[in-house]
Amino acid sequence: MKQLASSTIRRSSPRSQSPGIARRAGWNRCCWPRRASAGVDVRYNTEVVSFTQDEQGVIATIQDHKNGSSSVIRADYLAACDGAHSRIRDALGIKAEGLGVLDEHYIFVYFRADWSELIRGYEADAILIDQPGLRGFFLITDSDRGMLLLQYGPSQEGSAQEYTAERCHDLVLKGIGKPDLAVEIVDIAHWQPAQLVAEHFQRGRVLLVGDAAHTMPPKLGMGVNTAIQSGQNLAWKLAAVLNRTCFSSAAGDL
Repeated sequence: MKQLASSTIRRSSPRSQSPGIARRAGWNRCCWPRRASAGVDVRYNTEVVSFTQDEQGVIATIQDHKNGSSSVIRADYLAACDGAHSRIRDALGIKAEGLGVLDEHYIFVYFRADWSELIRGYEADAILIDQPGLRGFFLITDSDRGMLLLQYGPSQEGSAQEYTAERCHDLVLKGIGKPDLAVEIVDIAHWQPAQLVAEHFQRGRVLLVGDAAHTMPPKLGMGVNTAIQSGQNLAWKLAAVLNRTCFSSAAGDL
């Protein structure tokens, strides 16, 4: 049976890698039935710890971080979707070149609050907040979860360490505009964007996708949009090879 193994990694440093998408929970609910009907085996909290490849395919050892168990997967190809700090790219010896980490600084504040009445009708929107002492975006996860994205300059607003839970709590309340609203700060992440492109997107039967292949800031819609296009571009080419409507050697570019 033809298989495609997709790499999964644990949470890594927020530096140079997006801390995540606030709408991931909604995305999972939307896509889960489709993935299940297509026979896709999705495993969370699972990491590719090692892999080998030959002309016939890839053998990957994966580890479940919930129970510590390991298992071996044999696949025709391995798609490395493990982000800007791709361990698979490093294992292949593929270098990434470009401007590197940019001198831009962001704080992502993940919070819980019952703001359902405030966001009703705007669930798919990003909300810009621009007032004295606060400029940022609210991204909506669902009726009781969200994220506040702040850009700051260390020389003016202080270091990332100065964005404490108390300070972020006050900023979320200020942005929402309801000082009596119960808000819980779930996590705070500092992030700097980067501009890097891998020298090669493929080595044998291992292919780089998304940030593992090309890390870029989200400005002008180049971030996640480019990663999605990268995945779609690879998907139809792999499908053509696996369905034998076209052919590729193990060493050939896909």
